[in-house]
Amino acid sequence: MPLAKTVLDLLPNKDDKKLPLLVAHTHRHLDHRAGDPQFASLASVQIVPIDLEGVRAFFGLNTWPNGSAHLDLGDRTVDVIPTPGHNETHVAFYDERTGLLFSGDFLLPGRLLIGDTAAFHESALRVIDFLKSRPANPYPRRPY
Repeated sequence: MPLAKTVLDLLPNKDDKKLPLLVAHTHRHLDHRAGDPQFASLASVQIVPIDLEGVRAFFGLNTWPNGSAHLDLGDRTVDVIPTPGHNETHVAFYDERTGLLFSGDFLLPGRLLIGDTAAFHESALRVIDFLKSRPANPYPRRPY
């Protein structure tokens, strides 16, 4: 599948150039990052590392798994919240403008394998605490 071409074709132009692209994942499982090699050699694309130290360094999460970080996307900022448990590198992304929490595999309506139950529990508590003072949009679920 031509993932990189499809994504790049969808990117808007600014000053006759495609906007730069950041490829970031909620965690390093292969089903989330299998298309990364298609982006690796493209000059206008940056891929967030998949190892824990790389994730921590890229987002500036110096007190992992506590705290959160801000990801500046130009016209908006997204919060990055460490949510290890399913995978040690797992993060969730929160967009205050829309009130959406993009949780990846951290919260999903289905069976979830948890690698570290204690870390998962602590992540759930951190996310609850994070959302207490922020608007949350109950994104409509799709029927499965």
